[in-house]
Amino acid sequence: MRKKTQGNGRQQRNLYGHANELEMFDEYPRPYHEPNEMNDNTAPDNHHGSDYYDVGLQNQQEQTHNTRKPRPPVMFRLLFLLFIIIVAFIVFQGNALRLKTVYIVGTHTKTPQYVAELSGLARGLRYRSVSDAEITRNLRKDHTIEFLYTQWVFPDTIYLYVKERTPASSFTWLGIRYTMDDQGMVMTESIQLTSSEGLPTVSGFMQPGSIQVGQMLEVRNSSQMDAYRVIMEELQLQAYISQVSDIKLSDPNDLSIVSIDGITVRLGDASYMRAKIGAARTDIAYLRQLGKTNGILDVSIPEDAKYTPDR
Repeated sequence: MRKKTQGNGRQQRNLYGHANELEMFDEYPRPYHEPNEMNDNTAPDNHHGSDYYDVGLQNQQEQTHNTRKPRPPVMFRLLFLLFIIIVAFIVFQGNALRLKTVYIVGTHTKTPQYVAELSGLARGLRYRSVSDAEITRNLRKDHTIEFLYTQWVFPDTIYLYVKERTPASSFTWLGIRYTMDDQGMVMTESIQLTSSEGLPTVSGFMQPGSIQVGQMLEVRNSSQMDAYRVIMEELQLQAYISQVSDIKLSDPNDLSIVSIDGITVRLGDASYMRAKIGAARTDIAYLRQLGKTNGILDVSIPEDAKYTPDR
């Protein structure tokens, strides 16, 4: 063990304060470490060797931290990936999702090519670029075609469902005979009052408004048109329209039809029309077997039909 010596020229810290001279006087000398090269000229003269070591280690850690490349945040990378996906989808949709096949369902006399051109659906259009409202407006140019709905099949096919309007009945107003479909669309007009198409004649409309071909018939009492649609729907559904010669709508609460045999069928109001038409079919078939060709059949209460012969 070294002992400290006393003297004017040798103290624990000499005149110049160099750290290497302390080893001669320290009872437990500190290990000497060279200061960091970057801080040789800036280190204070009155620090011990351990102080230089701490400063150098700190500077080395700071240098390593500063030279490390920062990593982008996870959220930023996810947003960038989402952006790439969206751009790719837009490019794919604009170039690949093009209409190639158009199927027309429901035509009988019209050609599918005619209906497709009229609807505005053409090959090369972007997928779902034409709305149902726009197709409906286009088809209205021909009042004989009724739009029902569309069915898109990814990625390039569409099914267009339509219905061809056909004359289902006729009525006369101010010396002109009109035909209309089962919904009340005016189909044709003619000055020939006699019907050669075997259509039932509708009577009792209350003051029709302006009657134009290609437009729905409008009458003052809208319940008459509602009753007309209900009766026509059931007659067509039950395939019985060919057995009816007249439809009387003057009183919406006392509707009636006349069979081709001459039997008047009282229907009452427009409720339970399916049961009423069904009862009329069954009872008229029975009356035919009995040879009855006239009279009144009341089916306003379908389960309690009553027949009154003419006197």
